[in-house]
Amino acid sequence: GSPNDDGKDLEELACAEASGLELMVMMLQSLVLFVAYGAVLGVVWSILVARDVAEGAPPAPITPTMLCVLILSAMYFFIHIGLFLASAVAACIFSFATTVTHERVESVLRMVHLFKLAEYTVKLCPMMAVLCLGVRERALNLSAYQGSPQCWAQDAMYVATFALLLQLLLVLIGGTFSPGVGVDESGSPVTRGMKYVPGMVALEAAKALAFVALYGGLALVAVSVLVIRPETAGCEARGFRPLVF
Repeated sequence: GSPNDDGKDLEELACAEASGLELMVMMLQSLVLFVAYGAVLGVVWSILVARDVAEGAPPAPITPTMLCVLILSAMYFFIHIGLFLASAVAACIFSFATTVTHERVESVLRMVHLFKLAEYTVKLCPMMAVLCLGVRERALNLSAYQGSPQCWAQDAMYVATFALLLQLLLVLIGGTFSPGVGVDESGSPVTRGMKYVPGMVALEAAKALAFVALYGGLALVAVSVLVIRPETAGCEARGFRPLVF
């Protein structure tokens, strides 16, 4: 659905009480999520503590590609688990609370709405992670698994990743302090409902900066796949030398 449909979803959530079967399904979902997120944390921990085969070697350094993938994954999983927990809390409050005040209903629905807005922003995370991994795999194939993407391609990965993080923070912070903030289909914040003009101008400026950095960085990452050669498949400044000199 579109971001404009969220209001209807929240109204239905506020008016409906979860049945016994729905609560049972929610508990099962919670168990599955707990197992899945535990496995994800295990994978992340293994990446952080991975060591060289030599005995006593320090943990292997995190490559720029892997760092970007970890940040994108953290953003994606954090928002989705937050949305699930917020929806579960809302369902429990409306089902078990004997007296639900208007203020509590409004605060709970606003929390759910905030994570729904953020969900549109992080939809780009999986494809960005795949693109970064594809670029690195291409560089490794051209350098007998000794090189890396070009320095400027790695910088573009950082720019695109942190631009998406900035966009997510704008949605979360703007949505927290102003109910008028929404998102468009691309996940960018929309300020049509804001009444505070300086805040609206600042948010629009940051939104434009994040948009240019995000899609400019992604374009450079995509170009790097097309122009990389064995003699350029490395970034000596970061310890990766090309196979051919």
